[in-house]
Amino acid sequence: MSATTHAASANITGVDAGSILTAITCAAGGDAFTPTQNGKANDYFFINGSGASITVTLVHQGSPVRVPGLGTVTPADKPLAIAGGATGLFRIEAADLPEYMDGSGRVNFTYSAVTSLTCFPVAN
Repeated sequence: MSATTHAASANITGVDAGSILTAITCAAGGDAFTPTQNGKANDYFFINGSGASITVTLVHQGSPVRVPGLGTVTPADKPLAIAGGATGLFRIEAADLPEYMDGSGRVNFTYSAVTSLTCFPVAN
């Protein structure tokens, strides 16, 4: 399955006082968001409306790196278990963004389940 692609203009919202956020229903094959590259962090809020825990994983796209004393290391994806009824947050700082962008310039997330899982991507 391939990720569902979301354009920055439709889903990344700069938040000012009184802004309204639009939820995106998470796709079974994962989601790919085009982040805002303005030198600030991008936040991705995930709301688990189900009664069971769901793991949301931020997919690392960077290259393996050489670490003295360890050799070549492939940085890991970032999983986050979100309890039923809870909200989780991924914040990708501007300096870290290139490590998570794929060849098309998108940030990718995968899910252990998508029942009642929504996302609010927000540019700061």
